[in-house]
Amino acid sequence: MTTHRASGCIVVLFMSMFVLFLYLEIETYQPHPSILFRICGALADASILTLPLVFLRGKWRYLGAAVPVAVGALVLVNVLYYRNFNDLVPASLYVNNQAGDSLVMESAIESLRWSDVLLLVFGLLPLLWLHGDRKRHMDRCDRRFTFIALVCLAVFGWGVTLFGTLRREIIARPDEKVSISHAFFPVVATDWIRVYNNMNFTGYMANVIRRSKIKYKELTSGDIVDIQGYLSSKAAGAVYTTDSCSKRNLIFIVVESLASVVLQREDAGVIAPVLTELTKDTTTVYVRRCKVLAGLGRSSDAQFMYNTGLLPLRDDVLVTNYAVNDYPSLAKALRLESVEVIGEDRRMWSHGQTNRSYGFTRLVDNASSGDDRLNQDSAIFAAAKAEIKQMSRPFYIFVSTLSMHDPYTTPTVTRRLDSPSVESNDPRDREYLERVRHFDESLGNFIQFLKDEGIYESTAVVITGDHEIRGTTVSSSLHDDAVPLIILNSPVGGLHVDEATQLDVFPTVMDVMGGKYEYMGVEYTGLGTSVFRRSAGSGVRMPDVRDYEISEMLIRRRCGSTR
Repeated sequence: MTTHRASGCIVVLFMSMFVLFLYLEIETYQPHPSILFRICGALADASILTLPLVFLRGKWRYLGAAVPVAVGALVLVNVLYYRNFNDLVPASLYVNNQAGDSLVMESAIESLRWSDVLLLVFGLLPLLWLHGDRKRHMDRCDRRFTFIALVCLAVFGWGVTLFGTLRREIIARPDEKVSISHAFFPVVATDWIRVYNNMNFTGYMANVIRRSKIKYKELTSGDIVDIQGYLSSKAAGAVYTTDSCSKRNLIFIVVESLASVVLQREDAGVIAPVLTELTKDTTTVYVRRCKVLAGLGRSSDAQFMYNTGLLPLRDDVLVTNYAVNDYPSLAKALRLESVEVIGEDRRMWSHGQTNRSYGFTRLVDNASSGDDRLNQDSAIFAAAKAEIKQMSRPFYIFVSTLSMHDPYTTPTVTRRLDSPSVESNDPRDREYLERVRHFDESLGNFIQFLKDEGIYESTAVVITGDHEIRGTTVSSSLHDDAVPLIILNSPVGGLHVDEATQLDVFPTVMDVMGGKYEYMGVEYTGLGTSVFRRSAGSGVRMPDVRDYEISEMLIRRRCGSTR
């Protein structure tokens, strides 16, 4: 009786973790792999983590109760991350202070569901059971039988996972030889949900530990020659619209979650009258759909691409480990007094470090007037105005807005849209569009300020989004995978382009500002293609594997601070 009840503690530990992993499987369910494979994966994960707990005795058994509590916390974090970003938590974010940011926490809390309480219940259940059976102990025979049973379950579960993974790899690449090591330990984890699907949760965590140890790399002389040749080929045939970048001011405005679909709506003139009119100006360059390439960092990745012309990492938030590095940048190319203005604290997304790496003169943070959520963008633009008044001419200022950050369940701006076309069955859509209106009004006031100061005509103003609206925060009518790109006062205006990518923004802005820029001893225009250098009828060029490889070598290389 004693041994059976004692072994019952192990059963409770196993079943609690099985339910926790099954909950994660259900919440992250995708057609491939099927739910049958995912159930077997949950069995394997629960068995593997329960195995070492069989040998804990006495008070050490309470250590076993801590395992499902930790598993419940990990599952909850990954469930919330998946609901917001359609992926599991990448390796870098487990040790990144960005996770505690108020904006991130708001999005996580907004996505909580009542069913998530099960993660706490099943995480704590083994602790309650152990406390009731604290005097029970398994004998050697019972412990051996339990251990063998768990090993059999783990082998069965992993065997099914292995079969399913190899089967999917063969179907996906019928003409290639499938490598088991590549399938289970990818060189680059382009998405962590794929690693989880292929390797279960224990395999995913093993990859998280492995990837978190990858830091800077030394470039060989061959690597440097390779990079220089590739950068030169990208710069070949560059066309400059002006003779010198020292004649014009540059204002670069990155708008939080500004999706292209907003300006394609029939009521765009009501929601964003200023932006709508600006796209019609004869000196305006307007790219209707700029394909989002931002990865795990989203906002920081977009700012990285816009500032450097390089691609972000595919498996990591680059500012976590590589914020301080010698990157090419607009600020270094222009060689002007340059300021970055942000609404959040400089610690968010490592702004304090990237500001120096990108070559800015200084950083103005916390510009969104503290806790005043009603006037964030207007406050940020007010800070930009104050900086412009004291900057020497010409200048470069990089502004990031904040009001349009999700969640959209709580009104944060004054309601002013009265058009019937704006009404929606989803109140979140209405709130998002109200915030677009707030940004548009703030932008209009800012442009009027530039005109009043007498510098508008001599200033190129770039307006684009950092990324799309997260699909889980609005209805499907606002889902999009592109942001607009608007450049005011371009020397070559009236250019309307249907499509481009975020990687094309850097070379396009370089063409607008003019002048040549060298990096690593060769001419540099970024890895994208300027919209001015497109041949007639050519479509958008998506970055290829080589673009990502070159970018990763430049990001991970060991070269330290730029200052």
